Amino acid sequence: MFKVRPLCNLIQRNFCQWGVLHENLSVDESLIKYFGCHPAKKFLRGEPVRFGYKNWVATSSHGYCNTFDIYCGKSANASSDSPKVKFYSPICKEHIVYFDNFFTNYQLPHDLRLQETRATGTIRDNRTKKLLSVKEMKKRPRAEYDYRFDTKNEIAVVRWKDNNVVTMGTNFDKIEPVGKVRRWCSTRRQKVNVNIPGLFVNYNKGMGGVDQMDHIP
Repeated sequence: MFKVRPLCNLIQRNFCQWGVLHENLSVDESLIKYFGCHPAKKFLRGEPVRFGYKNWVATSSHGYCNTFDIYCGKSANASSDSPKVKFYSPICKEHIVYFDNFFTNYQLPHDLRLQETRATGTIRDNRTKKLLSVKEMKKRPRAEYDYRFDTKNEIAVVRWKDNNVVTMGTNFDKIEPVGKVRRWCSTRRQKVNVNIPGLFVNYNKGMGGVDQMDHIP
């Protein structure tokens, strides 16, 4: 990919020059469709576009691309991989960054807080500690949640039961005020309002910019 790196760098500079950074930024993976032969081409099972170049993208919550990085394999220095702090740092100060569980671990929100970056992301079950297990949460009624707050690192981790159990970590957001979402109730045979922690409400509003960018013709 070294042949197109100068073009990619030029495009990113123009994106940042003419694009006004939205307060909410979402970071996710995207796929540039390509069916030819190239060592950087990837196959993603279950995606609408299965063959192409994997791309790490940071967009506004409305779908404007701010920066991107084409994935060419794992870095020799794992601590400097593009999906981590190095990728966020050029654009994210004074903004709120949202990402999914591919990127998030317990340490990442702490590292971003040290860079004065507010961040929230879903976390995989095996990356959290001291919360009720997913197995236990599945036995609870819908809308139940469990949380822990790390006072030393100022990180909050919340596990909430919706249709599935979802775990989220944040370095700035809160559970309250609790919001409402509409969900189907099988016993009452209709949709009802259920409680949702505040950080989940904000995450749903801020995340999804990369998907919107992919839908642009």
